[in-house]
Amino acid sequence: MSLEVPLRAAAAPVRRLDELPEAERRLVACARLWAGGAARHADLRRLLEDRGGEAAGRAAFGRLDELMRLLLVHGRRPLRLSPVGAEGVLGDECVLARLVGLAAEGAREEAILMSAVMIRADLALELARVAAATGRVLARAPGAVGPAPAAP
Repeated sequence: MSLEVPLRAAAAPVRRLDELPEAERRLVACARLWAGGAARHADLRRLLEDRGGEAAGRAAFGRLDELMRLLLVHGRRPLRLSPVGAEGVLGDECVLARLVGLAAEGAREEAILMSAVMIRADLALELARVAAATGRVLARAPGAVGPAPAAP
């Protein structure tokens, strides 16, 4: 390693998707699908509505969209997500899934600390709030979030 050429770690999987708890696995699948852009947003919205009903699906998509946009606009760096269907889970995906899980469970302080790693410090509380709302709405309609379909 040289001080002149900084070491840049490539995004590498840190876990397998099937090693994550079910709720975290589902969140990762939805985040990956969301990251596919507008066409994939429509797919995700339909998937959530099909599995959880129209109202619950719309609510779940809205919360996930708010969470992902907050990270996209204010993140400390770009969020690294694997492609839809990938078996490996990147570190960012693990942190995002755990953040949402902790926040939804009411572990507010831990969620704020994790948020501060992902986003500007002045927005950490907001990210934790949005993560909690996202986790709660997804938990209310457990059938609404499942493994996303493979990319076409």
